[in-house]
Amino acid sequence: MKNILYMSLVDWFWIKQRPHHVPEILSRNNRVVYFSERGWRGIRYIKDSRINERKYITKSYFKLNKNFTVVRKRKLPKKEMNKLVNPLYTFARMVNTWYIKRYLEYLDYKNKFDVLIVTTPNHLTLLPRELLKGKLVIYDCMDNYKEFDQNTKEELAEKELELLRLCDKVVVSSDELYKEITKYDVDGICEKTFVINNGVDIEHFDPENVDQSRDITFLRSSKKKVAYIGTISSWVDLDLIQNMAKKFKDVNFYIIGPLDRNFNKDKYSQTNNMIFTGTQPYEIIPTILSKVDISIMPFRKNQLVKTVNPVKIYESLAMGKPVIATRYEETEKFGDLIFTYDSAEEFESILSKLLSQNEEETVIRRRIEFARENSWEKRVEQIEKLWENL
Repeated sequence: MKNILYMSLVDWFWIKQRPHHVPEILSRNNRVVYFSERGWRGIRYIKDSRINERKYITKSYFKLNKNFTVVRKRKLPKKEMNKLVNPLYTFARMVNTWYIKRYLEYLDYKNKFDVLIVTTPNHLTLLPRELLKGKLVIYDCMDNYKEFDQNTKEELAEKELELLRLCDKVVVSSDELYKEITKYDVDGICEKTFVINNGVDIEHFDPENVDQSRDITFLRSSKKKVAYIGTISSWVDLDLIQNMAKKFKDVNFYIIGPLDRNFNKDKYSQTNNMIFTGTQPYEIIPTILSKVDISIMPFRKNQLVKTVNPVKIYESLAMGKPVIATRYEETEKFGDLIFTYDSAEEFESILSKLLSQNEEETVIRRRIEFARENSWEKRVEQIEKLWENL
């Protein structure tokens, strides 16, 4: 049993994904402290967070089980200060960094960590160098972070380079990320980097145990249902969905998930069968998937998207659902289990075919079996092998 500090790039109450599943499963055989920062203004998605854990929403420190502790430390609101006076922003950043460093030192003193897992290059500025000594340091890279913001691309690349030189092992979630990471000039980078794809919670996304009695108000329509579930940002091709909604007026298109703060959905308000539901609790996502006919992942191709190994595909397949996704290297690996497209015309053709036919049970079972072979438990087994001989 190892003592692990897992530094997450997202709050515990963000949409449940890799930085939540991995440490939670690690805590079955190890003692894990999950650490993340959070602001003071409140979180827009809190009202729709995981139902079973809402009692912890206001807490900065709580235990989910005897081996799993969640720490959510508040930080000064730098972005708001930056809008006012730049020196205030600099001051807030200095205070945050100093405070987090001291607190991490305290956590290390209290828990005597063996393993440190970081999930973003930005963690580098928060880590006291003393904390790195005598530990296995792992960088779990799940996105091409440089591509999120072109204004900070060079700065983040420099941080990532330094982090790669400091860490002992690197885990990436896709083959494309492996290519990106191994471009860096770091001794032994190829040998210490491992591809461990995303996965699925097969107990949660189990079509045989889904709660069919749960009433999902926005899904009461008798129309056929097509759904995108995930964050709504610039990489989601909502124009394509709108065009399909106009052509298939007898089908409802659901966009389920949180909106990026800069995203304006008003341009789609006149398309009545294009329905934005907002964030939905993690507990009811399997029920939602069980009630929709087709799951879609219409991403715009860019440098960020091409490195994504999509969790939402694994989850949809676990529920036996047909998936239509943008064609790129990571989605092509799912083979004939999903349908991929390069153009709007191809998307329309696939959609039309799926809406007009009944699927064979053998096809549905193949999807489910594939998902079960790609569970988060199997992914964590791969991660634990990184310190077998520690």
